[in-house]
Amino acid sequence: MQFAMTVASATPHTFSKFDQELARLDTLLVAMAHSGREQLGRALSALERGDSSQAAAIREADAAIDALEQDVQSLVIHMLTTRQPVADDLRHVLAALKIATDLERIGDHGKNIAKRLTLMSGATNPLTGRVVSLGRTVERAFDKLIVAYEQRDVAAAHEIWAQDGEIDQEHLHVSTALSQQMERDPTTIGSGVQLHFIAKSIERTGDRLTNIAEQIAFYLEGVRTAGERPRIDPSAD
Repeated sequence: MQFAMTVASATPHTFSKFDQELARLDTLLVAMAHSGREQLGRALSALERGDSSQAAAIREADAAIDALEQDVQSLVIHMLTTRQPVADDLRHVLAALKIATDLERIGDHGKNIAKRLTLMSGATNPLTGRVVSLGRTVERAFDKLIVAYEQRDVAAAHEIWAQDGEIDQEHLHVSTALSQQMERDPTTIGSGVQLHFIAKSIERTGDRLTNIAEQIAFYLEGVRTAGERPRIDPSAD
């Protein structure tokens, strides 16, 4: 699948080859982001339908994301050793490397969700919808993040960073509800435990999006995001 890039480098260059490499770097990152976003969406839809047959496709998406990360790493090493970028361009390249790492971790979280879907084997649970709702919150943040990177929107990046506490709070509420339900009704323990793990993977995905938002802001502004990350869920530390 081809992803059209409409973004431009923050600083003009005299080296057209370097411009091409920056554009290629952006293309790889956006492809990784779209793959991770699609993987999450597929996992949530499968969970909502109780369809564990999608687990294999979700795991395959992780392999594709891993391959793209390798491409990013190779390109970054080449650019650092042959182009020796400075200032905005150096931040661009270094941020891209860190963003790729977080996107690869998101793929790992998606693979873990696939594992849990298989273990659930289509079992139903009254709180599945709450977990899916948490996932949709993260899904919307993911969509916003992709646009923030493509459009170099630092304000949107800061908004995503600030949203981390809201995702943590929603995860805490879901986790508490699952624990209380399993105490009341032991027949839900099997599915409830798997939903706990799925919810945690979703929350961790939100953490990775926050990391990426920080990198976007650093690349565009040249300074680290001020203040402590707005955490609410103590288990996220």
